[in-house]
Amino acid sequence: MCLLANFLQSAMFLAGVILMVAILLRRFYRHTRGHGRSNRSGTYLERTPRPGAKKRSLSTAPSDVLQWHVEMQETARDLKAELDTKMRVLQLLIAQARTECNRLEHLLTRIGDHVPSEPTQCVPVPEVGQRWSASLADRQRRVYALADEGWNAAEISHESGMPLGDIELLLSLRHAGTETNDQP
Repeated sequence: MCLLANFLQSAMFLAGVILMVAILLRRFYRHTRGHGRSNRSGTYLERTPRPGAKKRSLSTAPSDVLQWHVEMQETARDLKAELDTKMRVLQLLIAQARTECNRLEHLLTRIGDHVPSEPTQCVPVPEVGQRWSASLADRQRRVYALADEGWNAAEISHESGMPLGDIELLLSLRHAGTETNDQP
């Protein structure tokens, strides 16, 4: 009887172990069946969703938020269109500049030795519709006189009708000329 009791005890222990292994294997297969090998190739965050993370739609948002969202999308679309247009114009200008550069290089190779030894100075030409028509020397004297009186570039531009960039250029050239003339 003692032998039968030991055998029954061993058999019950072995049956418990087999039952436990069967339960664990079943849970393991059930868990891995939903997550096949193809999903395991991504990162942990890709295959494990955040708890409580639901895709929210704007259908439940207040009307003010919906209107703001639509306005932002329209603004973004308008800005993108403006940027695309400006990029296209810039590309056309670059192509035009390359064409002109090639034309100038061709002309320079055609004239060859007929290039003057000293470069000529370009004189700024007033744009169409500007109020001032005095000579360059008169304009320079007038700008320098107003600058000596303490006027800033914007005030001189308003007074003389010349573009602000031209005024700043004349003043910077004046300062550059005095610095180079002062040095022996």
